[in-house]
Amino acid sequence: MRSLANAVLIYINTVLQTGFYLGCVRVELTGRVAEIESELRKPLSADSEERATDLENQEALETIENSEMHEIRQIQEALNRISEGSYGICAECGADIDPKRLRALPTATRCISCAA
Repeated sequence: MRSLANAVLIYINTVLQTGFYLGCVRVELTGRVAEIESELRKPLSADSEERATDLENQEALETIENSEMHEIRQIQEALNRISEGSYGICAECGADIDPKRLRALPTATRCISCAA
């Protein structure tokens, strides 16, 4: 009985640590997205050559922004699963997701078998 209680405490601690970590990453990404949006709002250069460079830079920034927004959504979904008590459960087969997988990819929604 004691080992079960210890296992539950370890699981709860791991989930809480994961939630804290994901929250911190979300804050960092949100800040970077805000910086990118600020950069994208800057007026383009009047010089045609510099404008072409500005447009290339904007395209790269938009790609980074989209990637970071996607990651923020994944993090929010993982935080929701933590709140709902379904974190670490495969969305496809309902099995537990290996804790090693969750440490490597905290936003994982599927076990390794279903993800393959």
